Amino acid sequence: MMRRAGSGAIAGMAGMTLALIAAAAAEWPPVSSPLSPTAQFERGPVGGSIRSRGTAEAFCALPETVATWTAQTQCNSAPQFLSSFCADHVRVTSDALECVVDGHPCAQPAHPSCGNTSVHPYGGVAIEGPEIFYGNTSITVKVAVGNAVMTTITGYAGPSFGFGWNGGSLDTVGMSIGSGHYSAKLPFNAGSDYHRYDMVWGNGTAEFYADGSKLTLTPPLDPSDVPSQPLPLFIFAYACGASWCTPKFDCDSECPATTSIKAVAYTPNGTTAVPCANPPSPPAFCDAGPPAATAWFPTNGCAANESVVYLADHVGPTKVGVEVRADGNLSSAPWNCKGDRGYTSSGATAMGASPVHYGRTSVVLQTAGEGVATDFQLFNMETPPLGPQGSPEVGLGFGRAGSSPKSLFLQVGADNATVTLTFDPSTAPHNYSFSWSPDALVVAADGRVLHTATANAPQIALGVSVSVTPSSNQSTGSATIVSASYTPQDGAAVSCGAPPQQYKLLWEDDFTGTTLGKQWTPYDNCTHGKEAQLYVADAVTVADGMLKLTAFEFPENKTDRNGVQHRFGSGWVDSASNLSSRALNDCWSNNSAAQPFNFLHGKWEIRAKMPAGHFWTALWLMPDAEVCWPQGGEVDILESDIWGQQPPYEPHAAYHWATKGTACFHDMAGAEGAALKSPPGFDFSKDFHIYSAELTERWIVYSVDGIPYYSVSSTETRGNLPATPMYLILGNQLWPGWDYPSELPAVFEIDWVKAWVPE
Repeated sequence: MMRRAGSGAIAGMAGMTLALIAAAAAEWPPVSSPLSPTAQFERGPVGGSIRSRGTAEAFCALPETVATWTAQTQCNSAPQFLSSFCADHVRVTSDALECVVDGHPCAQPAHPSCGNTSVHPYGGVAIEGPEIFYGNTSITVKVAVGNAVMTTITGYAGPSFGFGWNGGSLDTVGMSIGSGHYSAKLPFNAGSDYHRYDMVWGNGTAEFYADGSKLTLTPPLDPSDVPSQPLPLFIFAYACGASWCTPKFDCDSECPATTSIKAVAYTPNGTTAVPCANPPSPPAFCDAGPPAATAWFPTNGCAANESVVYLADHVGPTKVGVEVRADGNLSSAPWNCKGDRGYTSSGATAMGASPVHYGRTSVVLQTAGEGVATDFQLFNMETPPLGPQGSPEVGLGFGRAGSSPKSLFLQVGADNATVTLTFDPSTAPHNYSFSWSPDALVVAADGRVLHTATANAPQIALGVSVSVTPSSNQSTGSATIVSASYTPQDGAAVSCGAPPQQYKLLWEDDFTGTTLGKQWTPYDNCTHGKEAQLYVADAVTVADGMLKLTAFEFPENKTDRNGVQHRFGSGWVDSASNLSSRALNDCWSNNSAAQPFNFLHGKWEIRAKMPAGHFWTALWLMPDAEVCWPQGGEVDILESDIWGQQPPYEPHAAYHWATKGTACFHDMAGAEGAALKSPPGFDFSKDFHIYSAELTERWIVYSVDGIPYYSVSSTETRGNLPATPMYLILGNQLWPGWDYPSELPAVFEIDWVKAWVPE
């Protein structure tokens, strides 16, 4: 889905780059004031926020993939930017990603001039993508036509490297190289059709091509201009108000102006180009009857300026499906939704486990009666709803503001209408569907078309939700979700009410004997992050039918391979085959024998006994693939809940993922996670317990002794559940600054490990 970035990311970065390219594209040489664009550039509220992440990996992005990059909603007060940058000005059609410049700016109060239509009277686009570096970057694009309509595709993080076009003179293209700007004549009009542009970047070298023909730079290249660091790739389309953008921009004659992109690719030097592909459609599903309750995830909390609290315990299974209830019971409300804060009634929101996209989405739903509004919505997953979203991408609202349930408010983007149904939706279930393509979205009830939207059909994958909201604190009622299904465009439907997934045992290890199985690698003289211990093989033993990971104090401080001294040692083993070139530790061990033991979807079970005391015991999964953290996800099956409490610790589960697919050791997001709330005085270190995680393409469920206590969905992670085989880590960790030597030695005992995969 398109990442909707907030304030600050673009306001402080692009003035220099865009000014240089704009000047180069408009006319060479700008003799009168070649540096005036940079002199006029004003830093935004978060100056210097754009930086290299130090990575540049091959990619080839088709329109729907480019739509997953970060679209900005922001502005820049430098005078060349007449447009504010608006995420909603990016759209995907059946064959291109369109970046639109028009007369509809977006309000953005993060900068004094943002939202001021006298400064930014127009709308435009800014998108941040992966990084590029030495190699070939190619763009297939049809450039927007119009005087002073600027299109820029460039790497930028201080220095820059890229193309820029002025829609009023499309027989010329500008190039920004480091802090220098250049231009070249084109053998065609860049706005007449799609053309491929290549920029070949080397150490002190730069070559540019148009449809395979090498362009002649004016002036000749100065090698000292060529950047020597990876740069994030940006795409811009905007109206230019600077003196060199002539003739002046005139929206009456130029708007809307559209730059259309078919593909963007990068191949590093010495590597093979990767194939182009759009992201796969979300998985098909059909959740029906009481088992469907496992596929709906309730939200829990309250929003400012509202009187309704949306409660997780108001969503649950019934004999026919899933109930979503509203009433006046606030007893389970979170602490910040109680007292004199103005909350007087309770509602509920159930979020579907996985997103939907092009294809057919339907829900068989019996709405609540009069006095309780029911909303069925497709929502932007960047802002999961507590209740019904005020501006959903797609929404059906029944009985809002105390009206009859037959009064249906229908919304598709900015398009909305009110329809009076011929039936009462609160007396029986009815089938409501969205048939969705890149060019249209058709809304139907029981097969009868209610509305067709073509101008505002959303282009990103969306979450699904059903909410109930009482119109007053005396109103009570519930909606029932009988079934919900999604069939991707050109995909096959799945059967409804399928039995629960059955698993078969892939492998197990009950640690008999005295040696580890071939799938395990013990760490020896290794570190992980800034933890207090040094992992050593002597701390890993197999005895008494157990794997034992022992934390202890060295007789004398031990020096690791980086020259750092450690007072404490401990044990770690994992089943990694080390397919990744970015290991979690400094051992860089390789164990190809472990690869068949790792898998993507299935269930891991570990019977283990936590040590007593201040120990950060952990059972977790990481990708056994060429990805780096947090790419690919991190599944924490068990962590001692060391945050904010003293022993005995509760088991804690969590999931972490990358907010940007190319970031290494940056841009981490995470589900908040949860600790198992056991009875007071219960101590998990006194006995063995079975800790497990079940991974599917739609959710992850965490359990202790067969009792689920936490789950995370594909919707909650914005489609970022694991997508590669995962390996298991078993560790007895000591956090940074740990100093409880009187509790040593301490043993983390593992009785057995079982790995299950779908039958």
